[in-house]
Amino acid sequence: MKTILVVEDDPAVRENIQFLLEESGYNVVTANDGSQGIALGVKLIPDLILCDIMMPHADGYRVLEALRSTLETAAVPFVFLTAKSEMADMRRGMLLGADDFILKPYKAGDLLQSVVTQMNRKPNAHTQVSAPARSAEPARDHTEHELVLAGSTPEVFKIADIKFIKAEEEYSIVHTSDGKKHVVRRLLKEWAEHLPASIFLRIHRSILINLNHVVKIERWFNHSYRVFLKDVDEPLVMSRRYSTQLRAKVKERTDTDPPK
Repeated sequence: MKTILVVEDDPAVRENIQFLLEESGYNVVTANDGSQGIALGVKLIPDLILCDIMMPHADGYRVLEALRSTLETAAVPFVFLTAKSEMADMRRGMLLGADDFILKPYKAGDLLQSVVTQMNRKPNAHTQVSAPARSAEPARDHTEHELVLAGSTPEVFKIADIKFIKAEEEYSIVHTSDGKKHVVRRLLKEWAEHLPASIFLRIHRSILINLNHVVKIERWFNHSYRVFLKDVDEPLVMSRRYSTQLRAKVKERTDTDPPK
């Protein structure tokens, strides 16, 4: 039987989650604050951790940091339960290595679906996964798959499914065709050297795109352009510095100029 640790300081919410999960066939252990959650996580090595953010003694971020820095719990899937929907909170959790967020009030089906998803993708806790060395590795073919550490969790996706990568200081956020965002501790420069130059191109000092996902390029202001990618709501801005290179690349691939 799979064991789930629920770290939640609200008794009513904690009991509701416990009941729902136990009815679904899971063994559930609960903690009523962050400090207790850290102690139980290290002691039990559960199959999944559901954790509130705002708690006494140690908040959810502290719990996540502590368990990600401990070898035995580093690869345990970690899902935040939170009423805070601001992007800044989500981004902080992503950078620390959270696997998912469930916003309160949540639907039982959404919570159970997240649990099933994380259980199915949990790596072997005894398998050590290291990021590949960047220096001596040749550029990859777009048909290959990429293995990276998103936080402390191994992530695998097809290179061709990468839509674009955006730099965030020493991290990068990889946007893939399934709508997911993978936060990886890798510089954009390393991605540019690593990915096939035939389809990946920088359009800004902080953005690298996959040309196969481009649907439209239009002139914007101050000699810059907007690049529209398939199924991406907001266009990406291409700085003037990179416009000539992109236009040449698109012309080379299609034998026509991009739309003006």
